[in-house]
Amino acid sequence: TVAAANGGAYPLDGSVTFVDGSTILCTQNISASGVATCSSSALTQGMNQVTATYTPASTSEIQPSIGLLSLDVQASSSTQISIGGIQAQANSGIFYGNPVTIIGTVIGYSTGASTGSATAPATGTVVFFDGTQQIGTATLAGAQAQASFDISSLAVGTHVITASYLGDANYKPSVSAPISVAITPAQAAVVVSAVPAT
Repeated sequence: TVAAANGGAYPLDGSVTFVDGSTILCTQNISASGVATCSSSALTQGMNQVTATYTPASTSEIQPSIGLLSLDVQASSSTQISIGGIQAQANSGIFYGNPVTIIGTVIGYSTGASTGSATAPATGTVVFFDGTQQIGTATLAGAQAQASFDISSLAVGTHVITASYLGDANYKPSVSAPISVAITPAQAAVVVSAVPAT
């Protein structure tokens, strides 16, 4: 908010530029009441020192000025991780010994609610579990924030697979809903051969 220092009723005009360190967040024109509002997703987790520099359209009555604001940005309060990549294989049956690809996808929410994804994709590590047993880890990659893991040692039977995202500087940890994977016995072939008697 811009106001005359001596309480004078000068007409207000011009703009305010908001800067975090060396990063320009935005420049907004002030309203008739002297208010400029900036919305930005460029702030990083932790303390941010934001300067607001007022530049009047005319300097004849009001001089430029600078204000300082300290903002403590917390990590996103919500992330969601889902598991994919194995449903297509499950439709045709997964036989013992065949490799299974498990994909964990992490979606971060900047608002702390499960609507509206954040600007930057999540980074970091996803840990995969079969029940309570850890079976592998993978690193998130790409704009879709996916971690892919291959395993061929699942025993015959039903396995409850979950993925745990460990979090990063911007997003908090989360755990996926479990999915069931059925491993069926591998097919065996019997080969009969004849050898001359001795």
